Order: sequence, then C-alpha cells, then structure tokens
Amino acid sequence: MSRLSTTSRIAGALAFAGVVVMLATPTPGTPGARRYRTPGPGELVYKAGQMPAPEHEPEFAPDLAAIADLNAAENQHAYELQARGLPVKHGGGKWENVGPLGHDMPADYPSGAFRFARSAGMGSVIVVDPADKSGNSVYAGNMGGLWHSTNAGEHWTNVSDKWFTRAAVGAIAVDKENPDNLYVGTGIGYITTSGDAPGSGIWVSHDRGKTFHRPAQNIKGYAVHDMEVVDGDVIAGTSNGLYVSTNKGASFTRVPLPNNADHSGEAKGAYANWISAVQPSPLDPKEIIVAVGLAHGKRQGPQKEPLSPGNGLYRSTSGPAGPYEFMTSTEDLQHPASSSDPVGRIMLSYVENPSGDAAVLWAIVSDAGLAYGRDPASADMIGDTTGANLNHTNTNLNGLYRSDDGGETWTLKATPHSLQTAVNSGLGYYPALGYGVGVQGFYNLWVEADPRDPDQVYFGLEEVFQSVRGTEEGPELGYFEIIQRYWDVCGMTTYVENLYPGRSCPDELPYYGGVSTHPDQHWGTLVDAGGKMRMYTANDGGYYWQDSHALPDGRNAYDNDGWIAMNTLASVQPYKVARKPDGEFLLALQDNGAGFFAKGETSKMVTLGDGVNAEATSDPDVFYFSYQGAMLYVTTDHGKTVRAIPAEHASAPSFLSPFAVDPTDDNHLVVAGRDIHESTKGADTQTTLDPVLYTIIQTDWTQSFDAGTSPVSKTAYQAQAIAVRGEAVYVAICGLCRNTLGDVSQVHATVATNMGQAGCEPKKASKDCWHIAEGKGLPHNSIWNLAIDPEDNKTIYVALNNNSMVGYDPKVGGTQRVMVSHDAGKTFSDLTGNLPRSQARDVVVRDDQLIVATDNGVFIAPKTGKTWSRLGAGLPAVRVNDLHLDPTGRYLTAGVYGRGVWSFDFNNTAKNSGGPGPKGEPTKPKPPAGPGTGIPATGANAAVSVIAVALATLAVATKRARRRA
Repeated sequence: MSRLSTTSRIAGALAFAGVVVMLATPTPGTPGARRYRTPGPGELVYKAGQMPAPEHEPEFAPDLAAIADLNAAENQHAYELQARGLPVKHGGGKWENVGPLGHDMPADYPSGAFRFARSAGMGSVIVVDPADKSGNSVYAGNMGGLWHSTNAGEHWTNVSDKWFTRAAVGAIAVDKENPDNLYVGTGIGYITTSGDAPGSGIWVSHDRGKTFHRPAQNIKGYAVHDMEVVDGDVIAGTSNGLYVSTNKGASFTRVPLPNNADHSGEAKGAYANWISAVQPSPLDPKEIIVAVGLAHGKRQGPQKEPLSPGNGLYRSTSGPAGPYEFMTSTEDLQHPASSSDPVGRIMLSYVENPSGDAAVLWAIVSDAGLAYGRDPASADMIGDTTGANLNHTNTNLNGLYRSDDGGETWTLKATPHSLQTAVNSGLGYYPALGYGVGVQGFYNLWVEADPRDPDQVYFGLEEVFQSVRGTEEGPELGYFEIIQRYWDVCGMTTYVENLYPGRSCPDELPYYGGVSTHPDQHWGTLVDAGGKMRMYTANDGGYYWQDSHALPDGRNAYDNDGWIAMNTLASVQPYKVARKPDGEFLLALQDNGAGFFAKGETSKMVTLGDGVNAEATSDPDVFYFSYQGAMLYVTTDHGKTVRAIPAEHASAPSFLSPFAVDPTDDNHLVVAGRDIHESTKGADTQTTLDPVLYTIIQTDWTQSFDAGTSPVSKTAYQAQAIAVRGEAVYVAICGLCRNTLGDVSQVHATVATNMGQAGCEPKKASKDCWHIAEGKGLPHNSIWNLAIDPEDNKTIYVALNNNSMVGYDPKVGGTQRVMVSHDAGKTFSDLTGNLPRSQARDVVVRDDQLIVATDNGVFIAPKTGKTWSRLGAGLPAVRVNDLHLDPTGRYLTAGVYGRGVWSFDFNNTAKNSGGPGPKGEPTKPKPPAGPGTGIPATGANAAVSVIAVALATLAVATKRARRRA
C-alpha cells in the first residue's frame, strides 16, 4: 500500500503515551543446532491481525528537458522483435508460470486485520463488451497484458500473449456499432517507477481479440492513456499527443493541438503533449473534447521552459481529426485553495440527460502546482531549484467540476477539503496529519457519471466516492460517501485509540466494519447489466464489481461491502522473488506487501506496504521481507509471526533500498541506503528502540561504510543493489540515480565494496577495506542489480537501467546494459553485444554462463558475454524484474512484473551447487509452524504496548512522508 508511513500519522500519539518497549532480544542457539528463541513480553512481534503498514511511495518529478523525444513505441516494438529473433538456449526447457493465482490476507497471518479482498496486482483499465447485455463480458488491461472474461472475472484468458510485442495495456476501446472491432493501447503512463511500463503502440483486432495486428503507421509515445471509438473512427490520447484513425485502425495519424503558451501552435518537448482524456459528446459525434493533462503542468525545465505550457481542454466541432481550439473555460478550473498552476491531470465523463436534449460534462482535476511543490494562491516563496517541498497541503487534488453547457462554464462540486467529511472514509483524521484526500491525485484519478442520471457521479482517488446530494445543477458543493474504503479502520487505526489491539472492526460497526477492496483507484466504468447498473473498478489490487441495489436509506446505489473480487488471474507485480528449499516461493510485490505460496496456489500476505525484498534461507521456516525505506522483517515460524529488525541508517534510505542474505552463510545479512550495515546474527539479530525519540539505541547491525556524496551530482549516494558472498560485499550506488533535472551526465553510478584494496583482507561486519570503486567505463545509467562470480570474488557483473520511460539520448546516457569488472569495480567493460538495448534488471551467474533479466525477457551467454541467446521459451512480453537461482543451481525463478512468478528447470544442478539435498534437490515441504508467542492482547494497556512499539519501530525507517515513486 503505497501511502504515507503509519508513524508519520501517529507518532505524536505514541510519544504522548510514553510506552517503553524493546524489540527482539535473541537467545544464542545451542552449538551445532539451529534454534531461535521464543519472543518474550515487551518485544516487537506482530501477531495475526497486528501488522501496521508504512505508507506511500515517493512521487518523483518527471525527467525534464534534455530528454530525447524518442519514438518509444517503435523502439519497444523493435527490441522485442530483436529478442524473438535470437537463438534459443536450452530450447527443450519451457518457462512455467507457477502463480500465484491471486494474493490473500489470511486472518491468522500478521496482515489479516486489514481485511483487503483478494488482490492480483494493479489494474489499469476495464471495459465492458457492448455485445453482452448481461454485462459479464469484460476486457481488462494491466502490466501483464490484455485479459478477457465472459463471467465477470471468475475466469480470465490472456489474449495478448501471442500478439503484442509489449504487453502492458493502458487503454481499451470497443466499437459499439461493431464489437468485433477491438483497439488496445499498450503502455501505461502515470509518471511513476512502479506504475509505468512502455508499450509498442496500438494493436487492432477485427475478430473480438482472436487475432491482432499492429498498424505500421502507429503512435510515438510510450503509453496510451485513453481511447474512444466515434462513428468508426478511433481516437487515442497518448504520452506523445493525440492520434486518430479514420480507417478502422489501419493507420494512425497525429493530430496537433494549439497547446503552446499562447495557443497559436503545438507545444514542443517530451512531456508537452500528454493527453490524459478524450471524450466525445453524447449529443454530437463531431464534438470531441481532449484534455492535455500532464500532472506536473508548467513545472520548469532546466532552461526555465514549462514542461507542458498548454495543460487544459481542447475542442473539435468537426470530428476527431480536428481542428481543435483551446477552451478558455479551462481557466475556471480553479478555486481559492488551488495553487497558482491549478490544472494538472484531467479526467472527463460526458453523459446525456434522460431527456436527450442536453448533456452534463464532469471533470476531475489534479493540481499541477501542488504536485511539484507550490503552495496555494501563488505563495511559492522559495525557488524551484532548492529541492525543498513547498507544498504544505496534504493533497495533489484540485477538485471536481460540473458543466451543463459543454464546458463553456464550470461549477465547483468538490474540493479536497470538502471531501474530508465523506462518510465511510478509511483515511479518517489523516488529513490533519499530512495525508489527505487526493494526495495521489496525479496517480489515482477517474470520474464516471451514471448514464441514466448524470446528476449521480462517482470518482476514484485513493478511495472511490459516490455522490449523495448536491451534484445536480446549481452552485452548492456536493456531498459524498465512500464506497471503496482505504482499509479496515480498526485494523489500522483503532488500536491507537485503545479500542482493539490491531483487530479488525466488527462487521456490525457502522461504516467501518467489513472487507475493503484495495486503495489507489485507477479506473471505473458503469454498464447496464440486465436492468441493474453495474460498476467495475480497477485499482492497485486488481478488479472488482458490484451491482446497484437498495440501500437502507432507500437509495439504489452501491456500498462498501458489496464488492466482488475478480482477481483469479496471475498478474501480481514482483519486485523480488525467491524459491525456498521446500519448493515454495517468496515474493515482494508492488503495493501488495510480501508473502509466500506453493505452486499453483494463491499467496499468503505476511507483511504490508510495498514489498521490496524477499530473501530465503536454508531453513524453509526462516525468511526475510522488507518494505519501502529498508524496513526489515524476519519470520522463524513460516510467516505466522514477524519481527522488525531495522538497521540505524545515517539518512533515510530510498524507496527500493536493497537487502541481501549471504548465500554461503545464513547469518550474514547486509542492508544498504547511503550507508551499509551488516549483521552476523541472522534471524537472531536484535534491535532496541527508544520509544519516545524513535531512535535505535542498541542493535546488532554494525555500520560497515557510509558512501557519502557523489562528486558528480553533489547529492547523497543511494544504494540500488547488493551482492554478497562470504566476506565479499558489493553495493551498487548512484547519485543521481535518475536525472531529475534533465542533465543525463549527472547520473553517476559505481560500487562501494570491501574488495580490491591491496594488502587488506575483508571481514564480515567490519569497516576494514571499504571504499568507493572508481567505476571507470560505467555509463550514465544506474546499476539495477549485480552479481559476484563464485570463482573470483573480484569479478562482478552488473545490469544497467536508465530508469526513464521517455528515454535519454543514448549518445549521452549510453547504451550499455550488461558490463563486467575483473578488478573489484575499478574498471568495467561492455558485455551487451547483441542483447536488445531496452532495460536490464538483474544478472546471475550459473557455472560458466551469465543469465540476464531485461524488459524483453531472460537471456543467457557465456561469461564473456556479447553473444546472447534467449533462455527457454514461454515468457510473456513483460519486463522481468528479478532472478533467483536456488542453491542447487537447478531452478531459476523470475519475477515477471504483471504476470507473477515463473520458474525454469535446467534439469540438472550447477557444478557449484550448495543445495540442501544429496543431489542438490529441494527439501520436502514442511507444514507451517504455529504462531509464536507474542505479546498477549489482554486489554487496552497491552494493545497500546504492542502497537506503540510497532509504530515506533516503523519511524526509524520512515520519519518523513514519501510519495509514490
């Protein structure tokens, strides 16, 4: 759940309580035996239903000017075709999707109190097949491609795998006059590291998705945000402008808009033509309204030019191909509490009145100025280059607006402040503590009016809102209620109020009891399903539906408790994966925590937040997870209970700060932010916390090194990846890791290591020998992952990633994707060779070969590199985030971002196998252990103690609010 840290909301309450508690105090194991002590009273152990969640990925500013305005869609298409043209190594082997088939929160696991419905990773769009009057036939898009269900999500079929060269789907349109014509826009663009994926353009089917083709004359941008079909013509809003097909998708032509500063011509720049919505009039198919809606609006680039000078609304009255004129009423989309740059991302809904002679246009608008740090009402008193966050509000939302004259005039119907009182909100009092309605308005934004009653309107932010009154024509603000709550309020919050010790609300408790779907709403649509109005929604947990029904107050609408999860598809988004020695799989997921599962089953969520790291050990019951900001957890009882074991970092670690377990020694742990910490006590690692100051006062972690500041960018180094083997440790560091101000040459990556110092022998958990390697030959890209050669600890391999969707100029950023150093990071040489030069994500060594994960699949080559082959067959056209080679060397596990976990069996162990079985095979699965002895919840005081320690511990890693990456 990528939202603000729990501690940032509740630390004050805990300080007032003044509860003193200690974390995990381990008892040494018996010599020769692997033992873990039972936690005692006063220790930080999250039992079932007692798992608080840190919240919110950091929002980053987009890469600014000096970014090459590349033909992203064509490049992605070419990379995938190149990958498919490579020879296949181990051709007899085929990748197997092992799951999980959804992601659950069992009540007897630590995350159970929050009671989210089954999830399956982020859903970006869902569209109903107009030929199906039951409303059950739907097409859905996500990171994993295009899916079709004929029974409202009970079963899904992926229909893009054999066709699309890039699978992520951001928009779908079906021709209502001829539903055989299906148009799919690939690429997802939210301007986030976790939510974006480049596409290969628009794909067209004329047989309801049985076959697809890609028009040669296609789009240029990396993402398609919205699509409509009007009288057979196709309109697509993309990250690089407006495109129209007047020949049923045979070709697409870019239509310029007058969106420069004075609206005399088209704006220039990689982000200047960001189309967030396209909306035809329900009364006149020739009237088309288009929204230019970059979330960061007029934010200045390095040459002081605005990223998008023409954010706003544009209208054509002569059909999709235009011409279009700027709608000056855009200037009315503001109010006294909005910023001096109030128009950011815009989403639209245009609905005909029942009379058929008028229509209502709805617009929900994020606030660009707030997104990049401007106070309301032009109160930005600090320059844009200071790096200070000048947004002292708790939101990035501007408001909800209604127009009864086609957008000529607007009436304000909701503001972030007015929405704070919405009934049933799971955010509760959080706005006062810095996390308010619309804080992720740049990322979570949709609006949809009821096609039978345009006065009834619904919209999605972090939660889903339903209008109750005041949304008819007129000047008054609307009154709304929540129908998809953020989370179970008791499960997250009431223990602070001493009501329940981390327990869920009773279902009978008005407004707060019952299951929630999942936060962070991306899409909503309404359809007549056999006489009932059905709503489908897509959010960071997947897809859900509900039919309208009679409410206790007599209204026919929706409630929080009636949602049906559709998440039976294998589409979770792993950052990290691992195979345990019993054959189960660990996974750390974008916005869906971390957990484990057996092949073909649903996974059990153990920790919340955004799962960042997942590490197995030689004991199937002992494993580690982390979430954003290097907050670490260990379980020694198969996930039934977890303990927090954070290290004390000199500065706040980044969102995806790495953690690793030494493959040769389960007790040797390494975690890194700017500084690097080690422990040699493994699962018995102890941390003790000052409950008032929220500082670590004793820990078994020792600081080995502080990387300090990059001499190139003059910014603090941050860790991206760790490789550890015995005494040898390498940490990939960068500063900058991406060029937030557009100068690609400021991206500076290298490694910090304890290897390669003449006359110095490295030791575990020691400051000896640590230094920053020269890194000669590395390009201006970040090191996404790295691996140590098992035969030579001074040889490392790195996978490189420029971390930009729009794209850096390759002449400046470099095109190297796999490199090697034989001198402990002093110098690097390129091994990329014939590998498609998209993004490389991970690298592992197996015998004398390298295996690399990229956005175009998994590839294998001799350790000399340069001549690469595809590894096996069967992977979808989805980026592979992570690789894990089990200790036997037989099983390779891949985290496929949007398609779950995949496994490849080499059918033999590696020569340097360290597997647990006599032939390197996995151990037999062990049944989960019972829950450990934690703090008994015997009353309010016990509850306060448990939760106070839990939340105080989180503060160590999450002292400040951070927004989605």
